[in-house]
Amino acid sequence: MSKFLTYEDRLVIAQLLQENASFGVIGKKLGKDRTTIAKEIKKHSHDKKSGRPGYPYNPCKHRSTCKAKKLCGNTCTHQSAYKCSLCSECTLHCQNFAEDICSVKTKPPYVCNGCSQIPKCTLLKRVYDPADAHEMANQSISESRTGILSNEDDIARINGIISPLVKNGQSLHQIYIEHVDEIVCSEKTLYNYVDAQLFDIRNIDLPRKVKYRPRYKQPEFKVDRSCRIGRSYTDFQKFLEANPESTVVQMDSIIGRVGGKCLLTIHFVETSLMFAFLRDSNTSASVIQIINLLDKVLGNKNFSQLFPVILTDNGSEFSNPKAIEKRDTIPRNRTNVFYCDPSAPYQKGACEVNHELIRRNGIDIGIYTQDFENEFISLTDIARYKSDEPKDVIKNWMRSKDTIEFLGLWEKLHNSNFKGVEFDSFRNQAGSNAFTMSPTKWIETTGAIGIVCKSGRYGGTYAHSDIAFEFASWISAEFKLYIIMDYKRLKADENSRFSLNWNLNSEISKLNYKIHTDAIKENLIPPELTPAQISFTYANEADMLNVVLFGRTTAGSIFATRNFLS
Repeated sequence: MSKFLTYEDRLVIAQLLQENASFGVIGKKLGKDRTTIAKEIKKHSHDKKSGRPGYPYNPCKHRSTCKAKKLCGNTCTHQSAYKCSLCSECTLHCQNFAEDICSVKTKPPYVCNGCSQIPKCTLLKRVYDPADAHEMANQSISESRTGILSNEDDIARINGIISPLVKNGQSLHQIYIEHVDEIVCSEKTLYNYVDAQLFDIRNIDLPRKVKYRPRYKQPEFKVDRSCRIGRSYTDFQKFLEANPESTVVQMDSIIGRVGGKCLLTIHFVETSLMFAFLRDSNTSASVIQIINLLDKVLGNKNFSQLFPVILTDNGSEFSNPKAIEKRDTIPRNRTNVFYCDPSAPYQKGACEVNHELIRRNGIDIGIYTQDFENEFISLTDIARYKSDEPKDVIKNWMRSKDTIEFLGLWEKLHNSNFKGVEFDSFRNQAGSNAFTMSPTKWIETTGAIGIVCKSGRYGGTYAHSDIAFEFASWISAEFKLYIIMDYKRLKADENSRFSLNWNLNSEISKLNYKIHTDAIKENLIPPELTPAQISFTYANEADMLNVVLFGRTTAGSIFATRNFLS
């Protein structure tokens, strides 16, 4: 018997809730514990804004006695509403608004199913729908290992306990032991929070943790695992069909180095205008802070007109859509958030094209030389053009059979100590599903010199320019051309500087020689000497200088000078 509820089970729950059955009765009917039924209803129910016949949704406490008229001005879009209490939008403009919350939702069964007051209720309702509940449950199961189950209030509370004590020198383990009743989560979860940069402290504040190499990629922290329900790309298309005049705004993030600052981009599709906001970290709180700032600066009306629909991706920083959609003071959406399908960035292509230009123009690629002849270019920096995990990109590139053959051919041409037997073994295995390759493994096994691994602040994987250009071509043909053009520009500047220095040295030599000959003419040559004697004097002085510099006379100084310069 499955431990999960089926769709048929949820149909039975909805039917029995309509009959006002208790959790115990429902549990016996399905062969489940009553607590299982209670958790199912509380977790998989949703809010619904609906009024009653002739009366729209209105959660104000003063709705029955309110006599206000035209609070939004003379251009009210609901002309039939002769009173503001009969308009679903005029509540936004009322200063005396006070939300009325039904007490039914605070006690079992926690939903409005089966309530006798529903036909005449205009408040916010909590409804258990079997279809929606089943979709929410399946989504929760699929994302059970994609993030940490918590909310921002809990994180802020735990941060207030953890961060000050860590900064005072206490270890995370010690803090957890002493405050386990207050923290109410596991010690491993605390470390996950630190990795996700949800606290004021970072991994650098944990002296022992920074010594350990991470064993696996940490999952993204998602505030609300069910955020996509009702906000998928299909829902987005349905919304546009119902509201064809709505302006679509695309929102995304540009992440630089891991753990560093990042950008929040907001792109207006119709006007091709993009705003970029700098953030200290890629968190949900930073996104909400910027949205609230825009709402405050623009005003409620202007914000809702400019941001009726926001289309974004499935990043963890956008996993709290309710905080983006709603204002704290007014229970009405200021905007509508929708998500692209997973692995479908083309659904917001205008924003992605601009991101490519930003990343291309902003990338820094390191270069170093071992012998001042062969230059090595950072593959790690090039790989960041494609992914935030450059090590994985390089490993994927080296798994290819074409890549292994290219690297082997380069080594045979330039490396006399290259181990051909080991290379043949790699070449035979390359391309298979079980084959893995890393720069370190390639270097240690074959004795390769074309790829170098460096540690330290500016470390990473470097490769000879021939190999680096091949890697760039694998990343993107366009990107390779930009790298080559910039590399040629760099070399041209370098050669120009060297040429200038050589010309400068030549001119200085000429000038010094003229000073030398003039000094001989004015001070060492008597006026009564013949032309033959004068030339002999010049030759003697030149020989003397050559003996001082090179230990030989004029005859041998030419050869010595050539050797010296070479």
